[in-house]
Amino acid sequence: MKGPAEHPETLRLLVGFLRSYVRMSQTELGQAARISQGQISAFDTGTKKPTDDFLRRIATAAGVPWPLIPPLRHFISDFLTLVERGGPILEIANPFESLAVQAYLLEEAAAESSRDSPAQLQREAETFWAVVANLPVDRRRRVVELSPRASRNWALAQLLCQESRKVAAQDSREARELADLALSIAQRVPEGGEKTATVEMARRVIAEVGRELLQDF
Repeated sequence: MKGPAEHPETLRLLVGFLRSYVRMSQTELGQAARISQGQISAFDTGTKKPTDDFLRRIATAAGVPWPLIPPLRHFISDFLTLVERGGPILEIANPFESLAVQAYLLEEAAAESSRDSPAQLQREAETFWAVVANLPVDRRRRVVELSPRASRNWALAQLLCQESRKVAAQDSREARELADLALSIAQRVPEGGEKTATVEMARRVIAEVGRELLQDF
């Protein structure tokens, strides 16, 4: 999903956070990351921006897995953007939701509203599902409900229909949960466009899964 431009203070705070996390001085972090103390100082003050290579070295020195850095970077940028422009306050009910989920939801709140193309909505659906697919069922549904875009995205509803059909033979209960969630999203889709077709698709999948459930007894 394409979000707003990165806040100019993001990388300074990201490097500062990583250094604080491991409680290292600039010299210590520089030695661990094979970066000069002067460069670390420049990153700390914001006079220079680290490249991805430098960020990878700093993350490694801090013991932070690289896959956590991009969502953390997005989270910091979107947090600063919301604070400075007085955007909506995003309430996340469960403070232990994954950082990736928090970053995704916060990025949504910070992004400007726009008319999205079908391809963009499909990309958003795939990105969102990759983030929440492995969450427990109740948390997964809650994250969808909290997301103002995902909860109304016809492409996500159609993706869930496909996922429901994939797992129906192995796990009919999970298939029914996915189909129910798909219908819930489809019914929130704005009128027009793909709404009618998506609602009908979700209802067909629920009927198919219902037959699978009956065969389990």
